[in-house]
Amino acid sequence: MTGDVCPRATKIFLAAASLPAAERRAFLDRECRSDLALRAEVESLLANDKDDSFLARRAAPTRTTEPGASASTTIGPYRVLSRLGEGGMGEVFLGERKDIGQRVALKLIKLGMDSRAILARFEAE
Repeated sequence: MTGDVCPRATKIFLAAASLPAAERRAFLDRECRSDLALRAEVESLLANDKDDSFLARRAAPTRTTEPGASASTTIGPYRVLSRLGEGGMGEVFLGERKDIGQRVALKLIKLGMDSRAILARFEAE
């Protein structure tokens, strides 16, 4: 794995982040199995995810960020710069890799969109 977060680690992180802390270890055991690099990546993402994180605020039903508005938060190694828009499956944010300054688009799936078919389509996009 390179310095970038792999799609599988991101998927596991998002699922684990929504679980109570007491359930995460067993979940990671099932999802990562013997892939120690994957487990380390997911645990690193979880360690950097705070209760006031972007994902926690993203789940709040009262959030009213408009496209182009500043989000000023982080997801793993990325700093979220602004919300670009929303589609049927999720939201897209302009982000910047904190360590190298590379700009990226961060697409996050909407909460509740976790069926196998939807996740497969999301990963393909």
